[in-house]
Amino acid sequence: MTIELKRKPFSSDYDLYEDGKLFIAKLISIETSSYSVDHNISIDECHGYFIKVTAAATMKLPPLVAGGAITFYSTTAAAVSVDPDDADKIILDGVAGGAGKKITSASGAGDLVTLFGDPSDGWYVVGRSGAWTLEA
Repeated sequence: MTIELKRKPFSSDYDLYEDGKLFIAKLISIETSSYSVDHNISIDECHGYFIKVTAAATMKLPPLVAGGAITFYSTTAAAVSVDPDDADKIILDGVAGGAGKKITSASGAGDLVTLFGDPSDGWYVVGRSGAWTLEA
């Protein structure tokens, strides 16, 4: 199964495609927040927010939000971690991390990761730039 987000032309809205077929139209509409310290992400922010992280920090996700989509973007050369709820997993490159295990950027300015909440599996990484690693 291939999951992909595609931005609509001339819009801030995205559609979700599964195996090349439209799955959900107008999945998200982009809102932004910016943080320079560790932050507990709200359920509301899991519905289409673009989170700018301006310093080394850990972004703590709430319990899995089914159908949620969120993007984290590092504006500086500092490590950014995305930490799921203790019961949830992040799936990176088809590999599920352990429950509650975070992913961390390689400290590059411009590192970006987009997550999609699948209630049966966890948070899927559906897009990224830079290197991200799963916590062992």
